[in-house]
Amino acid sequence: MHEYYVLSTPDDESLCILDRESGELCEMGWMFVKGIRARERYGPSASLAMTGHYPGVKLTDNLINTFGYWVISEALKALLEKEAHTDIEYLPVPVINHKGRRAEGEFFIANPFAIVDCVDLGNSNVDESQMAPGTFGGIYRLALDRTRIPPEARLFRLKQMPKVIIVREDLRAALDAQGLTGLSYIAMGEDCMLV
Repeated sequence: MHEYYVLSTPDDESLCILDRESGELCEMGWMFVKGIRARERYGPSASLAMTGHYPGVKLTDNLINTFGYWVISEALKALLEKEAHTDIEYLPVPVINHKGRRAEGEFFIANPFAIVDCVDLGNSNVDESQMAPGTFGGIYRLALDRTRIPPEARLFRLKQMPKVIIVREDLRAALDAQGLTGLSYIAMGEDCMLV
């Protein structure tokens, strides 16, 4: 049986945090969080900007943001296209730095569409949403029922909290082997705070 991990970002003050978005992203951002196709509505004026509240400026292959989007570099995109073996929409998005200029590098909002209902509720610690039954408001320890995960699934979203992206051990190994930055992982059964 394969092992699985929640894809996360490291806790590092030197890294930039994106917390401002262009108006069109604000209107359609929910689509990136839920795994709904957005290309038809996506326009050329989309952008994300670094926060002024924290001094971190370091760009990584997996960018921290306050929106729940998956923002990745061109290098991570290329590797996912080769190794993820799943349908992912990549939407180009400029990153604006603290000086109001476009940061170096090409970045994308990655929007994977595979959603799997595989949470082992008996071994997980979650807050089920009162407003949206069948969804989670928080995950504090996650366990998966591996018998409910399709054997080909190397990267997918959780049905009860689609902004949470799960990667299989072999994809994690491929990502780590390339020396990509900004990637962190939460193991199944590990204490966490996903809200």
